[in-house]
Amino acid sequence: MSESALAIMEDSFLEPVREWPEISKHTALKPLSVFPLDAMPGILQAMTKEISESVQVQPESAGLALLTIAAAAAGRENIYSIKQGLDTRPNLFVLVFVERGGRKSSLYAPGMAPVFKWITDHLPDYRKAMSRYYLKLRERESLDVKICRLGNSTGAADELRRETLQGEIDRMKEDLRDPAFIADDCTPEGLFELFDRTQGQVAIFTDDGRTFAKILKGIYNGGESREDLHLRGFDCKNPIVKHRAGKPSAIIPKPFENALVMLQTDFLHKLAESEDLFQSGYMSRCIFCYPDSMAGTRGYTEREISETVARQYSELITSLLNQNYYRRIDNDKVFQLDPEAKSLWIEFYNRIETAIGEGGELSRMADIAIRFPEFCRKFALLMPIVEGRDTITGADMARAITLTEYFQIHAERSFSVMKIISLPDEARRTLKAIKNKQLNEFTSREVQRHTGMTAEQSENGIIALVSRNYCRLKAEQPEAQGAGRNPSPVYESNPEIWTAKQ
Repeated sequence: MSESALAIMEDSFLEPVREWPEISKHTALKPLSVFPLDAMPGILQAMTKEISESVQVQPESAGLALLTIAAAAAGRENIYSIKQGLDTRPNLFVLVFVERGGRKSSLYAPGMAPVFKWITDHLPDYRKAMSRYYLKLRERESLDVKICRLGNSTGAADELRRETLQGEIDRMKEDLRDPAFIADDCTPEGLFELFDRTQGQVAIFTDDGRTFAKILKGIYNGGESREDLHLRGFDCKNPIVKHRAGKPSAIIPKPFENALVMLQTDFLHKLAESEDLFQSGYMSRCIFCYPDSMAGTRGYTEREISETVARQYSELITSLLNQNYYRRIDNDKVFQLDPEAKSLWIEFYNRIETAIGEGGELSRMADIAIRFPEFCRKFALLMPIVEGRDTITGADMARAITLTEYFQIHAERSFSVMKIISLPDEARRTLKAIKNKQLNEFTSREVQRHTGMTAEQSENGIIALVSRNYCRLKAEQPEAQGAGRNPSPVYESNPEIWTAKQ
């Protein structure tokens, strides 16, 4: 046999060369764990399960929506303090990003049903009260004209009547509160008018947040973001004052806003284009929910929401709305904070503070992560509100921390897309170790040793790198030698990583 023929035969038995695909520059989403349903308070836990299973949506979307609805129903006059000056009220700003066909409306409807029913039931009485109020205003205006008329010989009696009328008008004004607190017009002007009519409590709830997002980005304002009212509505501290032409100036002493805005995932990129929303702190006030898609897994089901659970949920929301509606401003219900709850929160606060520092695992998203301790305090307050108690216990704070840590992953996923982070932190640390140690081949255990990460963190980092073609599972894996634990999978590094920029 000739030498050339032998070479051809040998080549035919060699393993084909595995070509490397190009390293992907798309963001790899951090994997999600199972939603901690047990951390949800009271009837919201059961209602989350009912919506998730009947509508076939991810439970975190349903759970966070229900928490926001309960927060809005409970209202502003619920408060507790970690220390003097560090007060917490229960309102939430929530952004839910789901894929097209993600059943946003079906998720939204059952949670909002008791809210809309309550508004419908209370509107007739409000409209009657408004009619009586305007009658008194017209009567006072007629007296004003009469008093100003020259030659009026009964001025003293009219002045006395006017003072009496003004007192009645002022008292009526104190009791006039529009029950329709859901914002349809989200322009700054429309939002201010709603704040004025509802005595300072509004909610932006929508299952299609495109219009809201466009207004927020400044579609009617030359591209300048319009988040100033929202910031004050979230903080619930500084008043809003508006000087209106031809009308008395209006002041909202303690604005209180909740937001539940559902958007398609493409708005992650669109919102990221407005750097002002990050600089102003609006984005840091938002709790993000970015669930995995369920498309292709939702077979038809006869499952329906339990009538018993729906009734109990409706009773809760109606009760909270009634308490809120008839409670006067500054008539706060003050919740007590158990020492164990305070201790747990301080520990969580310190952990987040360390993580957002230079080199920390949350340092690249510090402008969002800085609010995690505040979200935790708000979740903790919702526990006794929903369950009808007056004290925030250690168990309440532990559940709040669990929820906050879970939605921290959603924030990382959202932020990685919005700010175009090249790699999740665990993957970045893994890649750094591969480069520093020149690891052409490696195992998860080696990554742990070189990075100090846990086994789970190491595996998540490798999964992210594999999804981006930075590495791959080696074709030939070591065989198990006798009894005992199977050897760790071996990965090989893409030669491109030695020159790729991160």
